[in-house]
Amino acid sequence: MVAPYPTPLLPRVQTVVFTNFSPHKENNVLGCRSIIRVDGSSFVKQKQNTERIKQEMDYQDIYRSQYMKADDLNGRTATYTVTSCTAETVGEDTKLLLAFSETDRPLVLNKTNAVTMAELHGSETDGWGGKQIKLVPATTQYQGKMVKCTRISPEMVG
Repeated sequence: MVAPYPTPLLPRVQTVVFTNFSPHKENNVLGCRSIIRVDGSSFVKQKQNTERIKQEMDYQDIYRSQYMKADDLNGRTATYTVTSCTAETVGEDTKLLLAFSETDRPLVLNKTNAVTMAELHGSETDGWGGKQIKLVPATTQYQGKMVKCTRISPEMVG
């Protein structure tokens, strides 16, 4: 790219701007922007260094849901302690949400899990606080496809 760049120290001349990227340390890339003044007899080189840090990350860390998902169990059964149960609007529906002391994300209860909780600990949701439940990874049919889901185990815990 050729463009005039006036400076207080240099006369108005054509300059060439280009960017070089070269390896710098193991996980970093160093970018150098060079501006070269071309006046037929000499040139001036100015560098502007910028570092971009290459990080390893899981896409789920970036697009993390505010609710617990089946993948959060990593294919393993886990025991959680219920701290509260609230009714909230999720999408267009009102759903029960179980909050746990072990994680900051609540589990949205579908009808199957709500019935299991009622069978284990009674139908009054105020009595569910302090109860331990076992969450089990499972699969279910949803819109004609098999998908991962989380089920509350019908076994009493603790």
